[in-house]
Amino acid sequence: MSDLSALVARALAARPDLGPPLPATPLMAVPGLSVGLGVGSVKAPGRIAPDVLVLATEQPAAFAAVTTTSTAAAASCLWTRERVPGMRRAVVVNSGNANAATGSRGVDDNGAMAAAVARCLDCAPDDVLVCSTGVIGVPLPMERLVPAIEVAATAAAHHAVPDTDPARAICTTDTRTKVAGH
Repeated sequence: MSDLSALVARALAARPDLGPPLPATPLMAVPGLSVGLGVGSVKAPGRIAPDVLVLATEQPAAFAAVTTTSTAAAASCLWTRERVPGMRRAVVVNSGNANAATGSRGVDDNGAMAAAVARCLDCAPDDVLVCSTGVIGVPLPMERLVPAIEVAATAAAHHAVPDTDPARAICTTDTRTKVAGH
């Protein structure tokens, strides 16, 4: 049993009122949810793939999140913790750089990521959750990341159907995508 499966099993055992897990559903099949991808060249050289993902809802929706319990949490973890649970409009994810151990610059860059999505979706930056995964201690390449976020958020706002598996955008050193139920 994988760590995630074990975690889900423990959560369901503690809260039997939640019922069994829902079957995996392709993102594009969820009414009111759209996804957009971008290439910000955040990942290591030679790993050309989407590295930015924006999930957007048409209307504010209930969001929850699980973040690290580390006292050295990244700016994205701190930002997201302050906003969940709650009604939000989007999540932006970048892979290749965790934006962790980057000090006040990392906090500012995290806010800029949320603001870029908010501009495209016509919402407040506080309505956008942020996730970052990858290397630690290196500042984000914002000159490449913001345009990629804008491409991804605009695609999500217009319900464009991505030509690449969205799960690829959140891979860092993974050898394959991770999909619930598989």
